[in-house]
Amino acid sequence: MILDHSSIQEQRMHELHLTEGAWLQRFLLSQPESGMGYQQVELHLRDGRIIPNLIVLNAEIVLLPEEYNNVAENDIEIVAVLNGATSKNPAL
Repeated sequence: MILDHSSIQEQRMHELHLTEGAWLQRFLLSQPESGMGYQQVELHLRDGRIIPNLIVLNAEIVLLPEEYNNVAENDIEIVAVLNGATSKNPAL
C-alpha cells in the first residue's frame, strides 16, 4: 500500500501521543518503517472496533481520524503493522 499524503492532509486528525517505553511504542520501535519516519498500522480496540490505514510518526504519535478523538492508548488491544507483524497489549 502506498501512503496517500493528500488524504491525510484533507482529514482533520487527532494526535494520540504514545507513552514512552510502553508496550505499543516498544513494539513499533522493533518494526521497520513503512517510509521515512512513519509506519502504517491498523488498530484493534478493546470494544471491537478496528481502525485501518493509520499513520504512526516516529513511534510516538498515532494520527487518528477526528471521529476517534476519544481513543486512549489503553483502549488499544492489538496493533498490526503493514509489514504483517502484530502485537497484543499484555495488560489485556
